[in-house]
Amino acid sequence: VDPLSGTFDEDKLTLEVKDIAKLDSSAMTLDDTDTIIEAVNKELQRDDVDGVVVTHGTDSMEETAIAVDTFQDSDKPVALTGAMRPFDDPDPDGPDNLALAVKTVTDPSNKGRGTFIAFADHVIPARGAFKSDTAKADGFANNNGKKQPQRPKALKHQPLGNTRVDIIAAYPGAPADLIQRSLDSGAEGIVIEGMGAGNIGDELAQAAKAAAKKVPVVLTTRVDHGPVEGIYGGAGGGATLADAGVISSGTLRAPQARMLLAAAITTGTDAEDLFAHAE
Repeated sequence: VDPLSGTFDEDKLTLEVKDIAKLDSSAMTLDDTDTIIEAVNKELQRDDVDGVVVTHGTDSMEETAIAVDTFQDSDKPVALTGAMRPFDDPDPDGPDNLALAVKTVTDPSNKGRGTFIAFADHVIPARGAFKSDTAKADGFANNNGKKQPQRPKALKHQPLGNTRVDIIAAYPGAPADLIQRSLDSGAEGIVIEGMGAGNIGDELAQAAKAAAKKVPVVLTTRVDHGPVEGIYGGAGGGATLADAGVISSGTLRAPQARMLLAAAITTGTDAEDLFAHAE
């Protein structure tokens, strides 16, 4: 935080740093996510803390952001931030992103609005966020546009680490055994990354409808922007799948849908109730 010393009035702001973990965010497990959730919630309960900043790798930042938001039972804001360029780059973006995150959690207007991703001059609500570019400094976007997403009531944190939710990508001709093998391997929930507004092929659809009778199944899309809508009929159309009990992810994409479904399963919450807020 040394580069921030000239940015803020030290008489009005105290920055306290705590190391939680040091690892590549692509190597994170749900146990690591639990560690971050618990650490954030512990700090939020302190009377002398106004907000919490989490520095995080960009590969899985969107997952951790929605996980923290889902279990965030506090009006105090939280911001995740990181960097696309290394610290020894001639023009590192980390210090500016960190400064933005601090401004985000100390802004009174963000009280009660949950968790954010603060990156490249943009402050993005956690729900609906996704990494939109592999290289640009402005690497995150949100699927809600300028609209503040509706947040469900915070869940009481239960460990996610033992919960298995698989993501299955649909593609033309995707076979049914993709889903069956997932169930046979112990998946307690399934997220299907469909095509278009949420459509999959006939064979995969039959397996999805059968699976929805056993475990919660959520349908999302591989398309970056736009809602998942049950428009089309037919065996694999979104409308037919919804009638069979498959849940729409709304504006959430597969990584965040998986995290939200895991939270629903581990807390015994009806998954439809959680995803209803993502419409």
